[in-house]
Amino acid sequence: MGNQTYIERLERKYELAISQSDLLAFCRDVGRHIPIHEFIVGQPTTHSSTLYFDSEDFLLLRAGVLNRYDHIRIRARKYEYDSASLADASDYWLELKVRNGDIRKKQRLKLDGRDFQKLLAGIDIERRVLDYNRAYTDLKECCKLYREIQELIIDKGLKPLLLVSYKRAAFENEKQRLSLDWDIRYYHIRSSVFGYKCLKDFPERPAGYDPSLVLEFKYTDEFPSWMSDLQAKYPIWYRSSFSKLDRGMKALLEGPLRHRPDSESLIEMMHAYKEKGWDLSGRP
Repeated sequence: MGNQTYIERLERKYELAISQSDLLAFCRDVGRHIPIHEFIVGQPTTHSSTLYFDSEDFLLLRAGVLNRYDHIRIRARKYEYDSASLADASDYWLELKVRNGDIRKKQRLKLDGRDFQKLLAGIDIERRVLDYNRAYTDLKECCKLYREIQELIIDKGLKPLLLVSYKRAAFENEKQRLSLDWDIRYYHIRSSVFGYKCLKDFPERPAGYDPSLVLEFKYTDEFPSWMSDLQAKYPIWYRSSFSKLDRGMKALLEGPLRHRPDSESLIEMMHAYKEKGWDLSGRP
């Protein structure tokens, strides 16, 4: 999108079976092979908060479970840091992810958190969106994406539903990128979430806490020998898939949304698709 560059890379996901007290030693070992990447200098840990949108009847969740080949996701991401001087940032990245067959496409634009209520209500905020994104992307494409996202939100009755909060450390060079996520929490949210300036210390009780330490490794060349060395030293288990969205929705359906009449059937559908590998669309 615009001046953003997308690189085609191989990707593998893992779970790291160590305690959080051993994270520092693990990161030191990783740093011997690939440098740490700080999005903001002096801030090695990023607090990532991802808000997933859906309708009251879980239209997007059902579509993704029933047809893995053709579905969409709408989410908003907020990045925060430990520095007190960065605590008042209201920036979000609003993303549209589309899967059509084997093709996956992600587009995003920057949005002021104070504008989300207007966006959800169908109020035209195009001028503010364009002003907010002048430094980041092609404005024509930005306008097109904004219109597409707002139309989907209004047409399908989408609202923020799930907040996934976690901490991330990233390591990167020209050919490889390794990210490590921990302290993963799942919250049931509503539109009032945009009234909070800070999400990294969200004051409500989480619907679920995931003790997993998640590794995501992307590379453009051969699988590096140093990664194999790390696997020999640490309990690193390969996972064919690891979806925070799926785990978060399961936490909601077993927790605050367990009284919904369709909660059990939705959990069964998710289990059949994700755990057993069934294709519920009937497509070969």
